[in-house]
Amino acid sequence: MKGSFCMEINITWTITAIIAVSSFLSPIAVAIINNRHHARIRKMELEHDEYMRWLDLQQTTTVKQFDIYYADKKKSFADFANAAGQFSFSKQTAQAYQELQSTTHIAMLYCNKSNYDLLSGFLEYADSIFGNGYTRNERDEYTKTLTSITTSLNEELASTKPVIQREPGKS
Repeated sequence: MKGSFCMEINITWTITAIIAVSSFLSPIAVAIINNRHHARIRKMELEHDEYMRWLDLQQTTTVKQFDIYYADKKKSFADFANAAGQFSFSKQTAQAYQELQSTTHIAMLYCNKSNYDLLSGFLEYADSIFGNGYTRNERDEYTKTLTSITTSLNEELASTKPVIQREPGKS
């Protein structure tokens, strides 16, 4: 019996010691695991933040480039319309003809294929009437041709940067 009591005490003390050591080490192990997990999560958050900043920079750059392209396109189309209007009043002067040629070629850099063809045809038309006087029919034809071209350029410009419709009350 004495041996069994000693064995019982040793097992009891052993179990108690194991529980005491594990209760002491358990919070340490949990803290280490939590710290490693927190470090991984923080690293992922930092990588995500860096990626989001990169995306924002890309978007900002793209929007800025697009805005510049749109402004250049709009200016070239407006310059063409102005020069074509001036040419209609002074088609016998070389300066008006040069300005029309120059602005038309610049506008051709920005326009789509169909408008490019319209502008090219308009230059040929301007070449044929340069230096001549106007009859009423020629003036009407010039105005109709120019109106058709500017309408087409305006449609292209509108399709380049469409207006975004927002619902009322939403920002």
